[in-house]
Amino acid sequence: MRVTVVLLAAIATSLGLVDPIDGTLGDINNNGKRFLRRQKPSEDDDADVDDSDVDEERINASKLRDLVSGKTSKQFDHWGKQKLSPSRVWDKLEGLSETNRKKVYDWYFKDIYRNGNWRR
Repeated sequence: MRVTVVLLAAIATSLGLVDPIDGTLGDINNNGKRFLRRQKPSEDDDADVDDSDVDEERINASKLRDLVSGKTSKQFDHWGKQKLSPSRVWDKLEGLSETNRKKVYDWYFKDIYRNGNWRR
């Protein structure tokens, strides 16, 4: 019993001497605000770096195959809600052959864009 009391007393006195590690060190920026991801580049980053396509949606190969095979409604509805211009759609179809790219582009242009009169 005496050993337990001495051990507990030693632990109690040593806890006051130890500083805990701050776990939020990486979660706070220079202004003291918490952040998970930075949207703006900091001042020390290169000013000539173009980050304008950060929010650009990427299309994987299976979605491109679906578009070519005619399964376009889900993707076209998504693009139509964003009011994506045909030129932006053309850029997104970069992984397709020229003929398939033109075919899907024409479908989007005629069905969704309708010469500037968006389908609702």
